[in-house]
Amino acid sequence: MLITHKEKLIVFWSVTAVQAVLWFTGAIGWVISCVILPGILPINCGSGVVLQRVISGEAPPDLKTGAVLTIHPQRIQEIINASFLLRYSLPPGLVRDGMVIDGIWAPADGRLPGEQPLPLRIVVSSGSLTPRFVCRYSSAAINKLLAENAVKKIRKKKEWIFGSYDLDQYIKIYAFQLESKPNFSVPVTNRQFEFTASGEVRYQFEDGIIQVRTTPFIKLAGGVDIWRKCQDDEGIGLAYNVGISKLDADVSNLAPVFDKKVANDLKRHFVKSLNKSAKKRKFESKRFPETMPLDMIVKIELANP
Repeated sequence: MLITHKEKLIVFWSVTAVQAVLWFTGAIGWVISCVILPGILPINCGSGVVLQRVISGEAPPDLKTGAVLTIHPQRIQEIINASFLLRYSLPPGLVRDGMVIDGIWAPADGRLPGEQPLPLRIVVSSGSLTPRFVCRYSSAAINKLLAENAVKKIRKKKEWIFGSYDLDQYIKIYAFQLESKPNFSVPVTNRQFEFTASGEVRYQFEDGIIQVRTTPFIKLAGGVDIWRKCQDDEGIGLAYNVGISKLDADVSNLAPVFDKKVANDLKRHFVKSLNKSAKKRKFESKRFPETMPLDMIVKIELANP
């Protein structure tokens, strides 16, 4: 039995209508996020990021250690639309308010204590259009990494994320907090961050007559400026500058007159170390995705659990 052209058109438009209904009612999105996506996880997203599971229903407990990105569904759509890989709209129901995706981050260079990956969580929330990134990590774990780094270095200068300390290459962090400042203009081309920290630094004082080694307790505060420097086919390039506005040192085995001397020396040393030209050039050579939300609220904390 031959099908007429009219009947073919009826079938075509009927199927199209059903697909449209399934799309706009969120049925297709629901099937993808609740049935297909959990079945293909875990997914390696590159750069050490692995998405492991989708959590639905009751909200999971807060992460005591790890990184949490909270983002609005509209911002996810904007990132997808601006991506050079995808130019398609997300089907309704695929990214749902309250959706949670858990994963891990394991950097290729292994710069995490004990090679333990950092827990990651993506929370889809319609509460605010501004993305929010919060990361909490154990200062004890970081101190372990610093101690291992110092043992490997012996007497050689070694650079790390917190800078290089050629006095004795020993630092112990009690607490650290970095937060983004809300004062930025649109489009976002630069951001400012404030940080505070406390800990111990092994310090060697020598003035040609006496030589004293001590481990003062220090408290410091400062800021980081990051700005968009360039853009090319690989992405956007950023630049930075670090400043320390205040540093106090409490030296227990020296006279109080030495506290200011130690504080000034450490402040000068930290600023110089964190702003080394080679370190800045290395950072500026990196490229970040054009879709990275530069208006994101950022909060990073190191503390004892």
